[in-house]
Amino acid sequence: MITNGSWMKLLFLGVPVILGGSLGLYLATDFDGPTFIPSSCCNQSEPKGGSKSFPLEQYDVKDTQERPSLAVDGKGRIYLAWASQTSDSDKKLLLATSDNQGESFNAAKEVIKSGIFKAVSQMKGKTISRDVRMTPHVIAGNDEIFLAWTEALPDLSGVRMVVSSSKDGGESFGTPAPVHHGENARAAFTSISLGQDGTMVSSWLDNRDKKQKTFASVKGPAKTEFSIEETAGAGDPDKGVCPCCPTSTLVALDGTVYVAFRNIQDGYRDFYISRRKPGAASFETPIPVISPTWKFDGCPHDGASMVLAGDTFHITWMDARSGSQRCYHAYANRNEMKFTATELHPITQGSQGNAKLVLDARGDVHAVWEESKEAALVVDAGAEHKHGAQDFSAGVGRNIMVATFEKDGKKFGSVKAVDEKSAVFQTRPAIAIAQDGDLLIAWNELSEAGKAIKFKKVKYGAIVVKESKP
Repeated sequence: MITNGSWMKLLFLGVPVILGGSLGLYLATDFDGPTFIPSSCCNQSEPKGGSKSFPLEQYDVKDTQERPSLAVDGKGRIYLAWASQTSDSDKKLLLATSDNQGESFNAAKEVIKSGIFKAVSQMKGKTISRDVRMTPHVIAGNDEIFLAWTEALPDLSGVRMVVSSSKDGGESFGTPAPVHHGENARAAFTSISLGQDGTMVSSWLDNRDKKQKTFASVKGPAKTEFSIEETAGAGDPDKGVCPCCPTSTLVALDGTVYVAFRNIQDGYRDFYISRRKPGAASFETPIPVISPTWKFDGCPHDGASMVLAGDTFHITWMDARSGSQRCYHAYANRNEMKFTATELHPITQGSQGNAKLVLDARGDVHAVWEESKEAALVVDAGAEHKHGAQDFSAGVGRNIMVATFEKDGKKFGSVKAVDEKSAVFQTRPAIAIAQDGDLLIAWNELSEAGKAIKFKKVKYGAIVVKESKP
């Protein structure tokens, strides 16, 4: 039986807590979650038009960082990938596919199983141990799909980020190949993207230099392996970059690659973009998205997302400059990179996070993010990076939201809940565009039944309502 106290903890597992004045963010990762038996079915569907559910394991209830990934290939086939912990020592990568525009999915397949590497680091005189996550990414070309993930080395002495491809719709995959060459790379908080010309860029954080830096490697369209990785962001000379925020990648039509990361600069933790043009020998000096804004001594575990609509560059992220977590959106001409930034969805209470963007064939940009309706939680603690559980005692519910920035527009339009529910905790959304132009959205969801990956198809017309001409 789940008590009221444990139910609150379940709902707010991993909710960052905002402190007034000197800000600090915390992630709950070590409470004892509820015991439940996952269904043997990998595709439980709610009524037609509702969400699809892929139950996770009891080990996954504690995890706050793994997230699903979505892609659509040239034939319209939908791919949904996620990681799940199966025991104290193993994780697996699963892939489900849909041949009918998301109406149903084939049974999820286990692509690979990996041991769990525990990274140990020192912070402010304390020893911190964390499991390095698989963080799967699925990306698709016209007739080939790619899966990337982080796996433990056979002797559990480290990890590597690898990518594998399939030309038979995910039925089989080739031998995984590393995206980096450094033997001391401990790739975490990863990203990978594929451009229309076949250029692929991967990025990650690792501490091979005794502090977290942003690294990236590029594979040209005619190449069989990735180039030797480069430093895309070195950050503060003593601290490096923000150590636990996911990186983000983008490939432009001309093959220019972009890497976004949360920097540490004079105590501020704002997003910067590194750019590497085709044929260039290295990445350019990172470009700040905004002037120094969020002074903060902690890590919010929340990355950025980027798309390029023609010559207009879009980016979203979360910061707590106002004292509460809010998602922001900025856009700029890609040649100038001088950004105009606003709140993605202004709210007066509650919190937001983990925004993701996608561009559709019409040139519209769609955003998904998680949002609570309750006031931000406040605790009395010092501002430091911490991974301990917090005793949450107020607030119920967190939903995934979606909105659209129409082509040639200046801001996002009306906001809609993807699958509005009370007494559930929806988080870490992913988004892709179906062949018919509708939106495909997946997320993690905690409820009394446990934890599951959820998927829902949202009609474009439910988000953008065009006015009829007289």
